[in-house]
Amino acid sequence: MCRTLDARATAAKADKDEVNSLILEYTPFLRALIGKIILSPKAYGENELFSVASEAFWEAIKVYDCQRGHFINIASLVVKRRLLNLARDEKVRLTKEVGFSALAQVGKDGAEIEFDLPDPKSVTDNPLRYEIEAIKAESFAYGIDFMRLAEYSPKAEKTKSVCFSVVRFLKSREDVLAEMRKTCALPLKKICDGTGADRKTLERHRHYIVVVTLIAANDYPFLAGWLNLRGQGVSV
Repeated sequence: MCRTLDARATAAKADKDEVNSLILEYTPFLRALIGKIILSPKAYGENELFSVASEAFWEAIKVYDCQRGHFINIASLVVKRRLLNLARDEKVRLTKEVGFSALAQVGKDGAEIEFDLPDPKSVTDNPLRYEIEAIKAESFAYGIDFMRLAEYSPKAEKTKSVCFSVVRFLKSREDVLAEMRKTCALPLKKICDGTGADRKTLERHRHYIVVVTLIAANDYPFLAGWLNLRGQGVSV
């Protein structure tokens, strides 16, 4: 069943205003993908690159089918593929590997099979891997390295409980969540007022709270299961 972003992407097929709203809301996500893939953005100009990324995002909306995967994964792959093609066409080097080497598989003969970006209409394989690539890009927009999540995680159960109470609050307040997405920062005052959490605790564990909130709010079922969000009372 379609939920949250999936449902919005489905509705956007026939609603240009919703398309524009999604592109505006996910501008940090698109800029993060651009920053990870294009080594020399000045060779193109920021407006041109963002236009390419936005068109790819719109393309992802047009081909999206909620029965065949989550939209954020599809969008990430389509935008990356368009930017990679642009980089190849213009002979611009990539900033670094986008993590695809980690997705390589070993064939029956023991040879490594290089990972390649599949057609967006057939993104059904290895959903956990796609979720990881998508959340890495989203987290990057907030200046956060998702692969260091274990380091960000609170060690004390009491502190972790506070963090999850903040995630539940953000999930229940779309206005505050929208502000977080727009500014790529936690609205600390509103969170403190709404939850009674200590500001210093929030600042100390900002990275963890942001990543878990993104996972809870943006349809990452495998990662949500890995973090046991339902067990923490977080709706997903």
